[in-house]
Amino acid sequence: MGQVTFIETCGTVHEVEIAKGSTLLDAAIQNSIPGMPGACGGDAVCATCHCTVEDEWLNKLPEMSEDEFFMLQSMDDHQPNSRLGCQIRMKDDLDGMIVIVQDN
Repeated sequence: MGQVTFIETCGTVHEVEIAKGSTLLDAAIQNSIPGMPGACGGDAVCATCHCTVEDEWLNKLPEMSEDEFFMLQSMDDHQPNSRLGCQIRMKDDLDGMIVIVQDN
């Protein structure tokens, strides 16, 4: 288990436990985090789990797939630290990660 902090754009903070191997999207759904509905079920085709990752965690994330890259590039509000929550799986070195949930 690890911990991830989800911060809504309104400032509400949610600190949640997440099992190794689970995605950020899984944790958001299990903990009723607003703004991360995951409409496509985690297939990286809808971007409803768009989040931004605090810069200090970016180099610990897996490389972005081509599908994730193109999905994010199609969004008007993507940022250099944008990722899809369905594509980030919890691992030991992500314990304590902070992500900002984007209004989707």
